[in-house]
Amino acid sequence: MLYLVLIACIASIVAYVKLKQGEVIRFDTPAPPQHVVMTSVAQVGTARRWTTATQTDTNVAFNYHKRPNTVVVIVLLLFGIIPGVVYWMLRSKREALNVMMTASAAPGLTTVQIVSNGYQGKSAGRAVRAALGVSPTAAVTTASTQALPAPRGAFAPPATPLPSPADRRHDAA
Repeated sequence: MLYLVLIACIASIVAYVKLKQGEVIRFDTPAPPQHVVMTSVAQVGTARRWTTATQTDTNVAFNYHKRPNTVVVIVLLLFGIIPGVVYWMLRSKREALNVMMTASAAPGLTTVQIVSNGYQGKSAGRAVRAALGVSPTAAVTTASTQALPAPRGAFAPPATPLPSPADRRHDAA
């Protein structure tokens, strides 16, 4: 009996880690970037109730935050600190989804990359892909360890590298 409980605990931990793992979906579509942005906002922001964090012509970032049921947390805390804290940790969800578009190497196509960091993001990214009419077999899905494109915007590194302190000392001399 103890072995069954141990196996169930290990299986639930593995399932939890697998569901929390992110995903990168990359595919080409004939739709222009503005259409991809509109489709993403409609599928993720409106239908799935994600918050749109940023939106440009070639990038959309979404956030998802769900809190656990407060009444259930209080009741479980009355039974002990451990059940309440475990429930709170498992039911709290903070996820992000980023949809980026670039011009494809093939003329007339747009390359779309959808990056998520959790189960809800995986589902939302796949819904965007389906809404754009791209079959799952045509898309390239990879693990979350794939290198992401360089950041753009306020937090992007400068286009020209800044001189190092050693270079400044030589220039001053």
